[in-house]
Amino acid sequence: MAIGRPTRHEANKGESAGRLTQRLRTLPPTPCRLSHIARPVSIQPWTPAAGVLNSNPKGAPTHDSEERKVHGRLARLKRSSSPRRVPHRSRSRRTSGAHACHGKPPEATGSIARAVAEYQQAQKQNPNTKAALRSLVEAHGSEEGKQLTAAKVQACAARWAEFSQHTRSTYSKCLRRFLAWLEEIGQAPKGISRAVPRIHAPQYRAVVATDAERESLLAAADPALRFFLLLCSELGIRHRTAARIAISNYDRVTRSLRFTTKGNTHQTLPVTAEIAATIEGLPQTSDPNTPIVKLLHTGRAMGNNPRLLKRWWKLKAKLGIRAELRIHDLRRTVAEDIWQATKDLRQVQAQLGHRSIATTARYLHHQVQLQDLRPVLAKVQALRIARRKA
Repeated sequence: MAIGRPTRHEANKGESAGRLTQRLRTLPPTPCRLSHIARPVSIQPWTPAAGVLNSNPKGAPTHDSEERKVHGRLARLKRSSSPRRVPHRSRSRRTSGAHACHGKPPEATGSIARAVAEYQQAQKQNPNTKAALRSLVEAHGSEEGKQLTAAKVQACAARWAEFSQHTRSTYSKCLRRFLAWLEEIGQAPKGISRAVPRIHAPQYRAVVATDAERESLLAAADPALRFFLLLCSELGIRHRTAARIAISNYDRVTRSLRFTTKGNTHQTLPVTAEIAATIEGLPQTSDPNTPIVKLLHTGRAMGNNPRLLKRWWKLKAKLGIRAELRIHDLRRTVAEDIWQATKDLRQVQAQLGHRSIATTARYLHHQVQLQDLRPVLAKVQALRIARRKA
């Protein structure tokens, strides 16, 4: 039986080089021409299955034509280019190239929305990228990058007016980097990144809660707000993360909390005796996925994502506590207390759950004083003397 011609579907679909090579090996041998015989002999294709010489039907493909097709397809497989891959940022933070620190994809095509999606794929480690580029996508996502103007960029930046100065400064840096990347790959007008307004970051806050303020707040708070303040002032958990802590985050064996916080960072922290007693004292029939502040709340129903800012401001006004004190300042208070107790920046970083130790250093920028530098200088001098003697 002669080998049939491959269908168009099979030709478009393509076969691997291994299958084509195996197919080439299974082809019957080329019939030889017996030129030494005076009378020409008709040699028919050999069919292994039948074991006999069969007649070649009219129009059936010969061995030579099938062999040429297989070799041609093998050659085309070698010449074909690899499929385009979705750009991913490098797994290593120490990569080479001009864009290593920003994790930029190699290229982008199409609309601004598609370019932003590819850029975000390479910027997964930066949670501010998506928020910073949201206004640009909402206003001009369907346009191409080359259609951007300075007026459009400045209009997008003006939508950040309701945010704090620190947030606006961070967003402006993210937007400027994205536009600079579009310039480099030729998808935006030259110099468009300079249209982003430069917003300087404010001075780092140095406000902390005193022991008297913290104790008065805990004493006057109801059970739900007290548990919330304990998570913020004892463990240094961010207030939005503290409001979502549920029974499922608590490990009764190790008496610790396991949760996911800002930037999709997984964190495990030991708890104090009061926090453990509060969680273990909840009814056994309680929903393990419901926030604990909602389980402890009495009165008006609370949503699944409770916000306690209003109750925080009302409690401060009732007790006469400084208006400048914020909930996040309780987290800074924990950082400074750990630093004063250990003088170890790594332990402060582990408690706060920061990825970068530079972020932790901002919480303690005013803590390193002259009396802290004198012992360090003495240790450095002693180390150099010991090296000379060695």
